[in-house]
Amino acid sequence: MMKPYWRKTISQYMSGASIEERLLVYLAVATYLSSGLYIALFTAGIDFDLVYQAAVRLVHGQADQIYFEFFAFQPGQNPLFYMYPPAVAMFYSPLGLLPRWLAFGVYQLLSHAFLWGAVLLFCRTWCVDVRDRRLSVCLFLLFYPLYYCLQMGQSETLLLWCLIASLKWFKEERFVISSFVLVIAMELKIFLLLFLLYFILIKRWRYVLWCLAWLGLWSLLSWVLVPPDVLHAYVVKLGSSIGIEAFVDNQSLTGFFMRSLTFNPYTHGFGDWPEAARLLTTAVTLVIMGYYAVIIRRVCRRAPLEETFALTLITVLLAAPYTDTHHLTLLLIPFVLLVASGRFTESASLFYAFFACFIPLWGFKFLSIERGLFFAQHFSHVILSVPCFVLIGFWMYWIHGILGEGGKGFG
Repeated sequence: MMKPYWRKTISQYMSGASIEERLLVYLAVATYLSSGLYIALFTAGIDFDLVYQAAVRLVHGQADQIYFEFFAFQPGQNPLFYMYPPAVAMFYSPLGLLPRWLAFGVYQLLSHAFLWGAVLLFCRTWCVDVRDRRLSVCLFLLFYPLYYCLQMGQSETLLLWCLIASLKWFKEERFVISSFVLVIAMELKIFLLLFLLYFILIKRWRYVLWCLAWLGLWSLLSWVLVPPDVLHAYVVKLGSSIGIEAFVDNQSLTGFFMRSLTFNPYTHGFGDWPEAARLLTTAVTLVIMGYYAVIIRRVCRRAPLEETFALTLITVLLAAPYTDTHHLTLLLIPFVLLVASGRFTESASLFYAFFACFIPLWGFKFLSIERGLFFAQHFSHVILSVPCFVLIGFWMYWIHGILGEGGKGFG
């Protein structure tokens, strides 16, 4: 009697696995079932509410009100409001026709579908053997920021699929569809616009033009749906200091300097020097971006495309005005690329372990008492920025790997 297809597939997948690898797979599956399915389905999905309410307003002809809470926000208030481009409300508009409980359930199902779509697409494209696929799946399913994203109702699983798909199709020179899915990711998270600079640096002008064309189309749709005065006010507000830069979960360079050099509703810095904080943020970001550009230009012809693409992603997370814990889900791409290339060394595993395991301990245990003020009131801003320091270390580690031996020097 023939085995069912799924049992045959699992049997092939686990063939040749050591006891340690089998235990790792069981742990990954158990983590996914508990944190990914059970906990995520029964959480409030706070961030989902933001886009859901914007979608409801859009489908009920109230597009002029989608930024009402964003415009009214004052520093110190609850920093939960819709501040994405109008295109995001358009993406979510079908869910705006459903009751909230049903919309969230459908969204969770879609999020898991995109997660597994990203896993399968990556494994089929970059993993050369069963062991690489097994380890890659484990890395996906053991990564804490991924589960935080699912529990908050964020869109990083869709972003994972979009970025992996755009990279795959770009390598196949299918520029139209690749640029389309990349632009969807850019609309969902504005900071991913930095990828335009990446493709300019590697001189893929045709691809850049396709990206600009898709961005222009989404912008045109935004002008049609949302009143021009509302869009203008949104762009002006987005380009100014909003008041959440020092938020405890912001792990970009902006978050570090704003927490350290200002007195704000979240932490007590070394002093209240907001202008110095903004100046230092701008200067250090420009230095990092300049060095990134030099590295890309130096190695773009000899380093694998995947490695420069991953470096761009890490740089984006450092330079973005806001990098929350759920955004760190995107670090899965460089981590699984290391597995697929056979370079997941001890150093890489330490970085992975921090983001996968230490962040929840750091966030919910060590800093659970007034976010670290119990330990060191005047240095809590430094403690809160530990993930930022680790992200900087991972950025330097990746550059070292790219520069070593023609792009093969990781470890």
